[in-house]
Amino acid sequence: MGKVIEKKPLILWTIITLIVCAVLALTIDPWLTNSLKVKVSDSHAYYWRIITDLGRAGTYISFSFVCFICFALIVLKKSQSEFGCSSHFCAGARNSLFVFYTLVISGISINILKFLIGRQRPKAMFEDGIYGLIPFNTNHAMNSFPSGHSQTGWALAMSLALIFPRATPLLITFATLVAISRVMLTVHFLSDVIAGALISIITAVLLKRHFLDRAKPYSITGVNVTDKIVKKYGAWLVEVIFKVPWIRQRNPENINLRSPKKKP
Repeated sequence: MGKVIEKKPLILWTIITLIVCAVLALTIDPWLTNSLKVKVSDSHAYYWRIITDLGRAGTYISFSFVCFICFALIVLKKSQSEFGCSSHFCAGARNSLFVFYTLVISGISINILKFLIGRQRPKAMFEDGIYGLIPFNTNHAMNSFPSGHSQTGWALAMSLALIFPRATPLLITFATLVAISRVMLTVHFLSDVIAGALISIITAVLLKRHFLDRAKPYSITGVNVTDKIVKKYGAWLVEVIFKVPWIRQRNPENINLRSPKKKP
């Protein structure tokens, strides 16, 4: 995983992948999609739909942000105690933000490309025999390139793999299945899902290099400015959430502090 985040291999792999996508778009994409449309049965498509639903970004974006809030509140709460706070909770907050940023930034990037490129989805080829590009288009039928589901799966997998390297094989398998499901269901071309994966990998690697690796051990957000904002407003939120409810105590005057009388 370390070699992947180096500068030269990343640029080289980006160039190679873009060339592969161009070749696929000009040659294999139409043939492969038409072939799968005929060969994939409804029973098989049912299972591929279950897998493809795992590529919806909303759940992962929300969960990663909630995790960041939870870690940040724990850090702020523990920093108020006499024991201080462990750097592990700060790392948890930054890692949650890293996953969140990877999902959001790569998602915004592919939507910009969808608008600029305007590649028609396979549906247009099946129904109207049209295969091509109509740039600067917001129509859902003309935003095939790159694939959003593939971007989500690979953004999640790559960001987590950079945090938990031992889970890389499992995460890559997950992302690959989500990407393949879009091709098997003939809602995307093969080059679409490859491009979606590429954008997510680039986003995760650049954020790891310029955000996560440069953060200080006891930084909550990885940036000094946002740290100050979180600490300022988070302290008030901590008081509200972690405030101990007022418990009525017994009046000390009514407590008999005398030792019990000894029996004769």
